[in-house]
Amino acid sequence: MIYIKDMDSKQLDCMLDLYNWDNGFRIPEQIISNPNCEMVTALKAFYLADGYRLLTRELNLNSDNKQWIEFISMLYKKICDNDFRNSEILFKVPLIKIQIHKLREHYNVPNIFLQSYKSAIFRI
Repeated sequence: MIYIKDMDSKQLDCMLDLYNWDNGFRIPEQIISNPNCEMVTALKAFYLADGYRLLTRELNLNSDNKQWIEFISMLYKKICDNDFRNSEILFKVPLIKIQIHKLREHYNVPNIFLQSYKSAIFRI
């Protein structure tokens, strides 16, 4: 049995792809806390955890799940602070052009949340 703390970046990314988000945030928190976690895996976790709602300010601090708010806020901060390794994994932002435009123009979202990474080397 392999433990999350022993996984490399590709295994972490694969684990995230297979994760059932109905099971809570414990495993995703372990994935993004792993020193081998790459930026694209963190971005993928952000979008899989419905981070789009945070970017568009569509969250309700009084009624939304407190665990989700803590997780998504912490992940947003870590991504903005560039707390993750450079990436060897490809990533395509799961947004359409109009969503990207809206986020860029109306919500002043940092570009790191809006760009896909097609090269094998992650660049900011």
